[in-house]
Amino acid sequence: MASLVSKNCHVRSIALGVGVALGAVGISAAVVYGWRNRRNGDETALRVAELLSELSQSHVHVADLRRTGDLICRLIAGGSERLQIIADFDRTLSRSVRPDGQPVPSCYGAIEKCPVLDENLRKECRKLLEYYLPREMDPKLSKEEKLPLMVEWWDSINQLIIDGKISKDLVPSMAQNSGIILRERCKEMFELLYDREVPLLIFSAGIADILEGVILEEAVLYSNIHIIANRMIFDEFGFVSAFSQPVLHTYSKNAITACAYTAGYFTTHKVRHNVILMGDTLGDIHMIDGVEDHFLNVLKIGFLNKKYCVDSINAYKEVYDIVIETDQTMNVPLSLLYRILKSN
Repeated sequence: MASLVSKNCHVRSIALGVGVALGAVGISAAVVYGWRNRRNGDETALRVAELLSELSQSHVHVADLRRTGDLICRLIAGGSERLQIIADFDRTLSRSVRPDGQPVPSCYGAIEKCPVLDENLRKECRKLLEYYLPREMDPKLSKEEKLPLMVEWWDSINQLIIDGKISKDLVPSMAQNSGIILRERCKEMFELLYDREVPLLIFSAGIADILEGVILEEAVLYSNIHIIANRMIFDEFGFVSAFSQPVLHTYSKNAITACAYTAGYFTTHKVRHNVILMGDTLGDIHMIDGVEDHFLNVLKIGFLNKKYCVDSINAYKEVYDIVIETDQTMNVPLSLLYRILKSN
């Protein structure tokens, strides 16, 4: 009995300490301590309290503390066997800015950055970017108004790439010269997920061939990583002749479209009903649209990259459980993952 009391007091002490430290962000000791008596036990409460302490940084925002805490508890209880990760790539797994402050391009943006490609092709790609990007980011335009514009943009740039006669041999060079950099500790996250056999679905509206090239340059393309993105199709002479269908753009990234690329993926992982979803746009939360019923617990982490986004922090907090502002690392997702996977 004495040891039990001692342990409970220890948990209370930690919870209260966290509560005091987090007062500035509205995280109360009562809320943290309330997890001690959940069915997951004291160890879970300690892990949640530790994580909340790390989330108290000024650039990390928790929209609903109680809900997020409950989600984290359930993810910890499920462990590795019930977990899967679904993540966007451009400016989610990759950085949004370089260490020198220069912007990091998207996979399609890599086309105009590649010095071995025809200059006219690169100029035309740049023109499309300059025309369509402001419209994609315009808060005055509705999703319905943006949708046909996004279709036009992706169809146009894909046709430019086809007309440019890009050969398969050039793809590695395009990835190397893209200027795309993975977030700090992204490689560590890949290694952890592979080691614990947790599947990672990378769902991107970018170019799969370049995305894969970037990962191979900086990390390892492990067998647990599955990629759904626009893939180049090469003809018998090794030149791009088409792209995979349906075309994936900003507003068509959802599970219904995903099934056209990888039939049975969600069925294969149906026992993995706990999901950590990561994205950098408000539209990325729709990546699981169509299969929501497969999942019991979905924790959404949003990267708010102010250089590219006109949406406010409040808009992100309405759709993401945790919002990470102007951070080029995977520190927060890794802190969460280490605590979920600790019991395994």
